[in-house]
Amino acid sequence: MYKNNKKTSGITIHPGKTVANKLSVLNWSPGTEEEQQPYCSKLVGINGVLSALKIIVDYHEITTGTIEIACNNMEAKNQGEKYEDYVHNISQNCADIIQDIRRRISDFPIEIKFKWRWVEGHQKEKVSRTLIGGENRTIKLIH
Repeated sequence: MYKNNKKTSGITIHPGKTVANKLSVLNWSPGTEEEQQPYCSKLVGINGVLSALKIIVDYHEITTGTIEIACNNMEAKNQGEKYEDYVHNISQNCADIIQDIRRRISDFPIEIKFKWRWVEGHQKEKVSRTLIGGENRTIKLIH
């Protein structure tokens, strides 16, 4: 969404089906209005998701499990799920954001796995996910 001269993305993380104890995250995409595009905003959103989840994982001392990230922008999803240490072409669109996403993923405990999926229209999907709990501790979000 472009608002107040900034492209924004936001997420809400909440435990189970209730919105009690929710964590809301709002990000601003860098760049001018002409430089703004949904792809970069989705990458900034993914980066915000990873930042928030790292705080949750560290606070709850989670060392194993799965984090599922669903994104309605295929290219942003594809860039997020690449397991490479660095961006091969620094002139690539949003290379700085992609590099930071990859670094953030590498900061998670090695036994935490990431599952990525594309969703056609996340607004249609109900976001009632177990974020922390159970034996395998699965964290799921729709972005």
